[in-house]
Amino acid sequence: MIRMIRADKLLNRFVLVILLVVTVGWILSGCSKKQPKISYSGQADDVFQKGANRAPTPRTLYSMAKIFATQGKEQQCRYILVRIIREQPDFVPAYCELAELYMRQGQVQMAVDTLKAARTHAPRDAVLMNNLGLCYLLKDEYSDAETMFAGAAGERPSDARYRANLAVAIGMTGRYDEALSLFEQLMPEADAHYNLGVICEARNDRQGAMEAFEKSEEIHVALIENGVERAVGAIKNVINP
Repeated sequence: MIRMIRADKLLNRFVLVILLVVTVGWILSGCSKKQPKISYSGQADDVFQKGANRAPTPRTLYSMAKIFATQGKEQQCRYILVRIIREQPDFVPAYCELAELYMRQGQVQMAVDTLKAARTHAPRDAVLMNNLGLCYLLKDEYSDAETMFAGAAGERPSDARYRANLAVAIGMTGRYDEALSLFEQLMPEADAHYNLGVICEARNDRQGAMEAFEKSEEIHVALIENGVERAVGAIKNVINP
């Protein structure tokens, strides 16, 4: 398991908060008995009628698809997502959710094709590039994964997840030094070496994995010993100021 930074889910999900504001109408009463009451119930009925006749928005349909997904109703979820994409091809979240559905079903190539289609509408979207990179990792297409992660990191250089994924892709091509250097920019040195060991294991490089794990442990032990020495020194200073 990659320490500190890892992709817990294969695909990042979009979280859309939809605020549904319904105007019911107001009844304004005067302060005096002589002042007539003004009712807006008629306008409220019109609002409800218009809302009932209005086609659901892509965001509303997307929320429905997410609900079906959490309920395990993948056929209904897929039907709605495909409908959204057909009716509004530039609604990127629908592509990501559909790709995730394909991933859950083990259809990696379908996920790749879906994300590629999304990139025709948003070619520089960092989430799309990162998700596509994760798919390429699963397909052992590490050069393509590296390209996607590099693009995502370029669009959002402050997002450590994309650079961590890039380090994984680079490491899986056998360029350990480059991967380690990138990991060290994102996390403590010991964790960087540990992550490199995980990559070596994934490549069946037992010698490289052993060396990386030993280096990680060596750094951890040195940090602990250094911490103990500092603590002892601080105690001595308190006892013998």
